[in-house]
Amino acid sequence: MTDAEFRQAVLDLFPKLKVLAMARTKNGAFAEDIVQDVMVKVWSSPGQILEAVEGLEVTLEKYLKRMVVNRFYDVIRRENRLVHDDDFADQLEEVVPSDPTRRNLLLRDLARHLANIGDDCRGLLVERAAGIKQQELADRRAISQSAVNKRIAKCLKELHESCGGSLHDA
Repeated sequence: MTDAEFRQAVLDLFPKLKVLAMARTKNGAFAEDIVQDVMVKVWSSPGQILEAVEGLEVTLEKYLKRMVVNRFYDVIRRENRLVHDDDFADQLEEVVPSDPTRRNLLLRDLARHLANIGDDCRGLLVERAAGIKQQELADRRAISQSAVNKRIAKCLKELHESCGGSLHDA
């Protein structure tokens, strides 16, 4: 199979893959994110995919469907590790010391680290800490809630790296 034939076969399977993802996720945006993740992986390494299909002696369709299901489980496992509580702002208040001096030192340290992570991440984390729900953040940015979850996780990782794993302990 040539690269052109492979790419056309993959494009022809896109609707079936999206239906499978929809059956799993029950969410159109989430399903599309999963299928697009799989398509990017397939598109970037057609030789490896064809080799795997031949080695496993399965059809391309069956292999791609398995990729979609596996990607779904990967995302679900990762998202279960993320915090999805509606009271994120309340939790943040609980961990900030009530002593004004310690609180000011901590907030100043946090502001310094937030300045290091970039405008997009800083804005996203500040909005989320202000109590704005993830779905509303997704709507404001015209992206899926799954994409917001990924960005929040990335931003928190950047913040964690910026502060060396911990903020100033006043």
